[in-house]
Amino acid sequence: MKLVHNPLTPWISAICAIAIAFPCAATAQDREQAGPDHYQPANGFKPAQTNLTEIFLQLADSLEHHGSPEPYIRHMQSEHKRISALYEQKTGDPHKGRMPSYMTEEYLNRFIANWNALSSKLGLDQLAKDAARCAHNAIQGPQGTGTFVIEILNHHQEEVVSAMKGQSRNGTFEHLRATLATELEFTPGSKALPDSATLAEREKALTEAERKEYAALLKHERFTKAEFGTLERFYKSAYDKLTEGGKAEISKRVWSGTRKEPPPDTRKDAVASVRAFMDEKSKLFGKIDAAVSADQAKSLKEVIDGAFLDLARLAHSELEGGILEWSLNH
Repeated sequence: MKLVHNPLTPWISAICAIAIAFPCAATAQDREQAGPDHYQPANGFKPAQTNLTEIFLQLADSLEHHGSPEPYIRHMQSEHKRISALYEQKTGDPHKGRMPSYMTEEYLNRFIANWNALSSKLGLDQLAKDAARCAHNAIQGPQGTGTFVIEILNHHQEEVVSAMKGQSRNGTFEHLRATLATELEFTPGSKALPDSATLAEREKALTEAERKEYAALLKHERFTKAEFGTLERFYKSAYDKLTEGGKAEISKRVWSGTRKEPPPDTRKDAVASVRAFMDEKSKLFGKIDAAVSADQAKSLKEVIDGAFLDLARLAHSELEGGILEWSLNH
């Protein structure tokens, strides 16, 4: 759920009583060892970048410094307008930018207004700073030498380039989100996953024949070269009919088939950071559940999760904008 879609004011006073403590596994010393900042307030943000790792690290450092998403959001609004103007100058055609279509100026202004209204009540500034430190630690590791997350981001970066050339279906934010959720174990200890037939039945837009083909694909835990032909045919015939969840199932298997096994220590560092973050978030959500009604708690938790997802989508759009600008200039 998007931050701007939630009725917040009727119960802000109720959540004032929630004591928010949101520590991250990364200590101050860890953060210092992780290397130089990727965002310097005195210098401002860098123009739209073409390196996804650097994009996420700059966003994380900005959140840690400001405790607010507003500076990065304003930067993205400006960058997409600048790149669209360059596109029109170079091609003569108008361009609306690479941000998600729902992220209109009105939407983002409301996003910021709601964040600011809730920040002092919920301690969102501290939450943003702690989440940023955890993200930085998951990418760079406590010693700043990098984790296997960088491999994931580099691989996805290549997929985005291919997608923008019309050569891949895997360069979407949802593809990246599904890969990270699987590899970083966002939901460890969850109940058994549905089988392939059950997952296929959820895809109501598919024909019966397409569901059978989809279920057959999902029987593979990872796609190897042997499945590429079948997968390519499915991409051309039925992939676009899938729900986002259905596309995510494909994405997970594509990544599993192409990745290299990461060194055990780098996986351990990244997953440990995520688990610490998720454990603490669960404690926070428990406090919210105890302080307000079930409906209000559900809405508030969706606001918090949705805000960070929107920022991640913006970071993904920065990569697309950076690639577009590079292509216009070369």
